[in-house]
Amino acid sequence: RAHLWDGSAYGKLITNAFAKYNYKNEILELYRFDIEGYGATITGGGTVSKDAINIDFEGKKIDMGRLLINT
Repeated sequence: RAHLWDGSAYGKLITNAFAKYNYKNEILELYRFDIEGYGATITGGGTVSKDAINIDFEGKKIDMGRLLINT
């Protein structure tokens, strides 16, 4: 598990981030992740390997204008 708070990624503020994961045989399995910032929430899960990224996620209350500033 990982839990991060009051940080930023690529200049965007993140108030809370949580991930439950496992890394085995060069595959990162994200059982669940939650990211919160600017009143928005992104929740998802999936797998990442050297050959493929397979992640499903859902976003709620995302202000695209704020997200796309300075990108």
